[in-house]
Amino acid sequence: MMLNKLGQTSQIDTRILSGTSIGTGNYIMEVGLGTPTKALRVVLDTGSDLGWTQCKPCSGANSCYSQKEPIFDPSESSSYNSVPCEARLCKMVASTMASGCTSTDICEYGIQYLDGSFTLGNVARDTLKVGSAQIPSYAFGCGFNNQGLFNGFDGLLGFSRNALAFPAQTRSRIFTYCLPSPFSTTANGFLEFGIAAGRRVANPTVQFLSSTNSAFYAVSLSSLRVDSRSVVGPSGGGSLIIDSGTVITRLDSAIYIKVRDAFRRATTTLPPAPADAGQGLFDTCYKLTVGSKVTIPSVTFALGSGSGSLLFTPPAASLLYPMDDTGTVCFAFAPIKSGTASSILGNYQQQGFSFSFDIAHNSLSIKPNAC
Repeated sequence: MMLNKLGQTSQIDTRILSGTSIGTGNYIMEVGLGTPTKALRVVLDTGSDLGWTQCKPCSGANSCYSQKEPIFDPSESSSYNSVPCEARLCKMVASTMASGCTSTDICEYGIQYLDGSFTLGNVARDTLKVGSAQIPSYAFGCGFNNQGLFNGFDGLLGFSRNALAFPAQTRSRIFTYCLPSPFSTTANGFLEFGIAAGRRVANPTVQFLSSTNSAFYAVSLSSLRVDSRSVVGPSGGGSLIIDSGTVITRLDSAIYIKVRDAFRRATTTLPPAPADAGQGLFDTCYKLTVGSKVTIPSVTFALGSGSGSLLFTPPAASLLYPMDDTGTVCFAFAPIKSGTASSILGNYQQQGFSFSFDIAHNSLSIKPNAC
């Protein structure tokens, strides 16, 4: 499928896979890049703008991390083109991230993530294949220096609301994904655009906030409940970013403490794990035994405001994160410093639901039991 004359993608669909097989908690999609097409496995990330992949030649020792597919070699693609510094695209890159120019006037980019990982390289265009769709002259980062907590995947595809991300580059007006549980043998994850994605939309919908960083898909978090007890709200939760590229949900620290304490009070019969079981990220862990029956309280997010709130309740299995194969599990939330950022809904709680991002109407829809 090609882009039509208006540049509007009529429909795209492809599989979404758990990244556990390559050692990452992120979700990956299989794409093709270049001519002839080179297969890549990239992270689906609604919190990122410009997509990127590792490229040869890496700039020095340890400048490219290990991945299972061969690193993309731009010299082998007949459709690859570097972007010059005077190009409008380069100016767009400079407005959202670190950028520069090589001695040969090629546009450069630099992206650093919250965990300290980074990717540096040239801005380029090449043919991208997603599902059956061929997208010519797709803008991406060709990374020659990529270091940090990148585990096995070949790069990422950004799905934010930024003009450099996949939806804007393909002029997509709506997309839907479902992230499969890594523990399920029957779940089938998917990513859909166009008509198929539109069929997934369900009421109620909730509007994305325009006051928060416009590149993110942020909604109002009006309240949070643990079982039937309201621990935050109404209208006390601030904003919540829907981010498929973050694994563990991060709550504003003041909100996190309230939710965590309510969860602890409801799980007093669960045997606690040793204090260091959370490995620095988690502070509430338990030691379960094989065959034991436990009662896990529900956690419900009320998204939006007023009578049109959208209630989102992840299943019990998405509230406890397995730390090892001996039964150690931890409360699958972590704090983020109060007053510095929105809370973030990570992909671990998104599993099994379809999330529909209606860009045309600036709204979000969520449906359970979708994959």
